Amino acid sequence: MATLRGAHILVVDDDPDTLEVECALLELQGCKLDCVESVAAALAALKKHPVDLVITDCAMPGEDGFDLIHRIRNHHAFDGIPALMVTAHADPALRQQALEEGFAAVLTKPVDPTRLIETVQRLLP
Repeated sequence: MATLRGAHILVVDDDPDTLEVECALLELQGCKLDCVESVAAALAALKKHPVDLVITDCAMPGEDGFDLIHRIRNHHAFDGIPALMVTAHADPALRQQALEEGFAAVLTKPVDPTRLIETVQRLLP
């Protein structure tokens, strides 16, 4: 499996354990990471420096993954960034909504490590 060395990825999840696992997996692949627990923190990170990919949880308190993708797609500087939704809900309608609203892919939790890495490789420009 090819490494993702040097890719800059923003990971957003309000669950600290999930955030830690996803970030550790990506770090082992050589990614540069911003790991944050809210939409507000994600937007602040995006304003500091560009990223190659956003990975976000769907259901978070306050603003959720859909709020984040809307804010990204409505900001000209961020619009082209690919985004991956990670969700605990396996509902096909939610998956379809995510794809229609600007996510490039959706993975269901708990995320299989190999599938996460393969999906990230596919989504990176």
